[in-house]
Amino acid sequence: MTVPSGSRSQQPTSFISRVAERFKTEMDALSELTFAEWFIVILAMSVGITLLMLHRWVDHIGYNRLAQISEHVGNGFIVSSIAIFGYEWRSRALKDYQAASRLEEASKKLECICNDLSGTHGSKALAEVLPSFMPAFVDREKLIQSTVKLIESMAKLTVIGEWAQHFVVELFDEVVVQNATRLSHLQSGEHIFKVPSTGAMIGDRILAAQMSVLREGDSYKTISTLATWKDEQLAELQRKSKEAFSKRVHVKRLFNLADASDPKVTPQQAEEILVKHLKDVRASNEMYEVRVFFADNLKKLPSAVQDKMTKEPFGIFADSARQLKLRIRFDRKDLSVIKLTTSRVDYEDDEMLFEAAWEAAGEKFGESTIGEVRKFMEKNISSRSIATN
Repeated sequence: MTVPSGSRSQQPTSFISRVAERFKTEMDALSELTFAEWFIVILAMSVGITLLMLHRWVDHIGYNRLAQISEHVGNGFIVSSIAIFGYEWRSRALKDYQAASRLEEASKKLECICNDLSGTHGSKALAEVLPSFMPAFVDREKLIQSTVKLIESMAKLTVIGEWAQHFVVELFDEVVVQNATRLSHLQSGEHIFKVPSTGAMIGDRILAAQMSVLREGDSYKTISTLATWKDEQLAELQRKSKEAFSKRVHVKRLFNLADASDPKVTPQQAEEILVKHLKDVRASNEMYEVRVFFADNLKKLPSAVQDKMTKEPFGIFADSARQLKLRIRFDRKDLSVIKLTTSRVDYEDDEMLFEAAWEAAGEKFGESTIGEVRKFMEKNISSRSIATN
């Protein structure tokens, strides 16, 4: 196994940094002591001090034997409290330190493994192993390259976040592994070969995976379209959103009706979609807000951003703990082309657009809004019919 190039150039950890790290470990262990343990330590210490004070008073009035007993017992209580405190604190600190050491060791091993798998090392290792398992495999070189690339990319997903790891692993298992297994059993009968049927299914999985890892204080704001919610296309996202509301995750969704040229949703479908979201709003304990942006609201926006409201939907996830934001943009309304970024330069304009459009929409979401949407869409259908005739 080769040594990672980065580790050769690294200088030994300085004495001060090691001391600081060990001090932090000790303080973390101290904070883990339970109420019961603190209670016992303080009680024993208090009893010991009280007995020592009693010893002085008893000795003063001439009861020497009783004074000696109270002194010895008091010292015993004090020593015991110190021993209990020291044992509980040190045992936790030792466990934390050992866990940190194991984690550091595992991290170094992973770095070495990733280094071995990169470049020619991984390809060479797989090239030596695969022939014995699949001597007649046609695209062996392509399989080796794809496998190495997959492992390298999976190792980097830890930087992106849990949602990316969950999404890729599930997709890999359901689409690649399970279908390869089914094909391998093809001679033993009929087997179902399954792939995600639409881009919307993949989009739903990505959004749901990210929503599932949000915690209290995190948020998600999105400019959405009714077409993306048609036929339960985002059912998993809606289910994970309900779970997120209970964790105090704040979601703002703006349904964009500014593009009146989109005929994919009927007035009845629009009403059914919005009724479901209204139920979620009412059950969310104010964690879910919805507004509808009509074409008439365009005039409330600065002229520089009005054209952007007719573009594709997007969403911005905000991780408050990591101070990280993820922007997901769907470059087609069927959700088949997805762009992701965590760069502020890329998502800053979208964030400003959302805030401006949210304020322009203004009206609180309710039954009256759903009625307006239905009338708006019926009017547009009539206008298109007249124009066609």
